Amino acid sequence: MANRLILLTILLGFVAYIHVPIFFEIEIITATQKPTCYQSGPPGIYRIVLSFFNLIYFGVSPSLCMLLFGLLTLRNINQSKRMAVGSLANLNTALSQNIRRTNRQMLRMLSVQVLVYCVTGLTFSMATFVLSIHPNEMKTVFQVAQENLIITVLGMLTNTGPALSFYLFTLSSGLSRKELKKLFCSSNRINNQPEQILK
Repeated sequence: MANRLILLTILLGFVAYIHVPIFFEIEIITATQKPTCYQSGPPGIYRIVLSFFNLIYFGVSPSLCMLLFGLLTLRNINQSKRMAVGSLANLNTALSQNIRRTNRQMLRMLSVQVLVYCVTGLTFSMATFVLSIHPNEMKTVFQVAQENLIITVLGMLTNTGPALSFYLFTLSSGLSRKELKKLFCSSNRINNQPEQILK
């Protein structure tokens, strides 16, 4: 299923942006009289439609999909744990508390991830949408430079959402920190074994 979804995502991404090499063109900015290729698309109706599409495609859809698939994953984990627990005759309270604690931590990790991705993705999409509504012809050189700076900074922020996953999981969940410590401890033991053998 994952391999099929990866191929489908690549295909959809290619089809969704096939219009870019067709409609994007180099134009002259009236305020600066310099050639440019607008990253938000050429001015006009196309830019408004493209920015609205980017708002849905980059801002809303990934966050909703992450939330939906994350909740489905949590439900699946809960069902599998219930089945495993149901097979045990005597369920002790320590095991049930451990399951509840793990579920809370996973829900916290999911919420933080979706929130960060939503904030970083939506701000860029909203900025390009707002800027596409206002035409470039009436802006000064300073205003154009301000807009370019805002778009560039927010564009870099969109990359931080996916890049922060590891750090967000480590900071928001004791379970992730525990597994990370286990990983480091096991790698230290493996690295120290050859030295002990040589001695």
